[in-house]
Formats: sequence, structure tokens, C-alpha cells
Amino acid sequence: MRPSLLIALFGTAALLSACPVGDGEPVSDDDDAGDDDTYFNDPSCSFDEVTMTVDYEVTTVTEGDDVRHLVTGSYGFHYWEDIRAGVPLCDQSMAFEGEAWFGEGSLMGRVGAPDCERCTGFLSLDAASIVDTTDPVGDPDDCDAADLEVAVNDWGMLLTTPVSATTHGDFLQMALLDAATQAAHDVKLRIDEDSTGAPALTEKWAEAGLVYTHAGYVHAYQGSLAITACTFLLSATPEPDSAYLSAWEITRPPEEIRADSPDGAYSGIAFFSSPY
Repeated sequence: MRPSLLIALFGTAALLSACPVGDGEPVSDDDDAGDDDTYFNDPSCSFDEVTMTVDYEVTTVTEGDDVRHLVTGSYGFHYWEDIRAGVPLCDQSMAFEGEAWFGEGSLMGRVGAPDCERCTGFLSLDAASIVDTTDPVGDPDDCDAADLEVAVNDWGMLLTTPVSATTHGDFLQMALLDAATQAAHDVKLRIDEDSTGAPALTEKWAEAGLVYTHAGYVHAYQGSLAITACTFLLSATPEPDSAYLSAWEITRPPEEIRADSPDGAYSGIAFFSSPY
């Protein structure tokens, strides 16, 4: 997704920072709405600009009685010199392969996935499949080594490499909540913001000629960016007391949607950015 479309859809985006937040305990207003619990309550965060997108394709394969949904795609990391003025720095792409599960309870029992009874989908990426396909020679808009020095952090590597002392791995999994389920439970992607409920997001994306299909969530675990930084300051959960925080708005071209299959193309945009 090109930077101009990112600005058109999100203005200055939700510019959130990676300032430390202490114990990472959820904060709640003690209701059961499932849209107001966040891991962060630090109001002192500063702001800067790296926006993120994802594009992936689901393909169903059948081997005997075994039905699998294979995933191939790419994350985009869009670094900005000044997002408010619409001045990009460069783009980075990280290709991946993985597997998807769909349906109620699709996360239950999956390796590394905490329970989410309300979630209706789950993507798990093979960390060994991640390849940085950024090509500054073939595309002058792509990041080169000098660009990433300006950016300070290589966010593609940080978020698609398994968690370690220097990496976070947040984007190796994505929990999904389909739009109908989101609407039925009045789940919002950002705390107390009606504009991030399913009806409003459906209307917004329809204006762009796309169908809003899912909310995407990252797992907040020890060492993840989601729990070590206030990047997800305003993110809400899919259900009360969940270990997942909202991160993605997932859409599809209407011609790709089939009632009997999840196969086809998906795109997503993160409604936050990270600092550099």
C-alpha cells in the first residue's frame, strides 16, 4: 500500500511511541465490554512515524482428511521523514509463509497461542520463512542501509524475528475477529472509540471499495513490543482479560470473497505507528 493511500485513509495515523511503561498490567474500567482493557496507562508517550501494512493470500489444500489453509504474504514497513507533510523516507518488505485456522475456537490449543474464545481466526507464520525482500536497486523507494541508519531501528527485523533480548516477534502471529462477531459483541479496536467499531469500519472501507472483514490482534507476551512499549496505548482487547491487543484492520476486495471458502487475498493496515 503506497504512502499516499496511507495518508488518505488515516490522516496522520495513530502515532504511538515505544516508551517504557513499567509492569505492563492491564488497566480496566471494570465493565465486561471487552473493549476497554489495555496493558498501558502511561500518558507521557512521545510520537513518531513508521506505519505498517500487510498483504497475504490464503490457499486451502486437502491431503486425505487433512484440510490446511496455507498463507503467503508480506509485511510492509513504511518509514517517514514527516508523515504530517506526506514526506516518506523509504519502504521495507518482509515476505512470509505460514498457516491459518478459521472458525470459532480456532486459537484453542494452537502452539504459542493463548485462549481467545471469541476469536474466529488465527495466523501463525514460520519464522524460518521470513525474507527481507527490500530491493533499493530495483526500487528507489525501498530502504537501503543508509535509510535504516537514519531510522535507527530495523522494524521489519525486530517484529518478524522470534523474541530475544533484542527482537520482539509480535508479527509472527495474528489473532482474528471477524466483523460480524465484532459487531455482535460491540467490540471496538481502540478504547471507547465508536469510529473503530465494526459498523464504522465497514462504512469507512466501503468508501475505498473494500470490504472490512476482520480485526487483527497481536499477542502481548513477555518481551513483545505490545507489552514492553506503549505502542499499543489505546489498543483494546477482543474479550475481557485477553492477552491480545488490537493492531490491524483487515480488508478484502469484494470480488475475492466466497461464502464457502476463506481463500483469496487479504490486506491490512496497522492503526498505530512505531518510533524511530
